[in-house]
Amino acid sequence: MTFHNIYDGLFAGKPYDEEISKALKLLGGRPKRILEAGCGTGRHTEILLQRGLQVTAVDPDPAMLRRAKERNRSYLGRSFRPLLGSVEAFPRGRVDGAISLFHVVNYIQTEQQLLRFFSGLSRRLKKNKHLVFDAWNGLAAISDPPRRNSPVRRVRVDGHCYECRMRTDTDLWRMMSKITVRISSRGRLLGTYRYNHRIWLPEEIRGLLEVSGFRCDRISTWAHPARPATARDWKIVFVARKM
Repeated sequence: MTFHNIYDGLFAGKPYDEEISKALKLLGGRPKRILEAGCGTGRHTEILLQRGLQVTAVDPDPAMLRRAKERNRSYLGRSFRPLLGSVEAFPRGRVDGAISLFHVVNYIQTEQQLLRFFSGLSRRLKKNKHLVFDAWNGLAAISDPPRRNSPVRRVRVDGHCYECRMRTDTDLWRMMSKITVRISSRGRLLGTYRYNHRIWLPEEIRGLLEVSGFRCDRISTWAHPARPATARDWKIVFVARKM
């Protein structure tokens, strides 16, 4: 059993549909062609496709992209174009909007990498069109660091029950969190998955957006998209316009 196998069950309670509804409003207008950076297993992708949009979905993880293809296979060759790799690597084309949800930017660990990411999105967006993405709020993380141990989550996959224990070790000097997921069943460890999250400050992100050809129009939260986020809001949403 791997992290990819239990991923959807682990995050089954995430409000994917609600997030897409809010993201589309923040994008403005009625976009037809969407670029999704970091599509994961294709949960957000599925909702976009069901709403009649054409989606180019990019992800660097082969296992994640394979699941996105399986989930949305009825749209393949029609309105769904899945691509393995980074945003800046696939052929350029002009889209009406771009999204990158479930704090994809926190998987990007250096300023140079994040600059390439934003620049790749900028070059593929039509002028005055928007990019919407969410992130951990570095200001909130400094005053209220991530919990070291999360509650055990029980996930059922193909009739079997698994326990997932997540541990987060945070180094605020380096602004980095190391996340370890241990998967077990009936007391037996089945696998361990590790990944890192860079804790970006909002102004760091804003500055890199501006260098990449964007203007940051708004930093808010999913709960209150019309209100500016505060230093106490742990998860924040950026709306940036291609200049």
